[in-house]
Amino acid sequence: MPALGNLAILSAALRNYALTLNAALSGQGIYAGALVIGGAVERGDIYRMVTSRPEQFGDVKDMSLDPDDIADTAWALFSERDRAEAVFNALH
Repeated sequence: MPALGNLAILSAALRNYALTLNAALSGQGIYAGALVIGGAVERGDIYRMVTSRPEQFGDVKDMSLDPDDIADTAWALFSERDRAEAVFNALH
């Protein structure tokens, strides 16, 4: 989705900050994590907008992510705190 490429720099910076913060503070019982989402999340407003404009964004219907899977993973990150990052990548 080239039209959304400008978000990549900000996303990378935020991810790096979360991972660095977790590494620095985990010994004090403080958790920080990153949930990296690489694709359109089904059933959302952005998904509907992107899929309605294939001439601008391409056909992303086969490159979408299930929000229920994302929610389960987010909960696991929060509750288990065994890793600082989870990645959803529908673009590979």
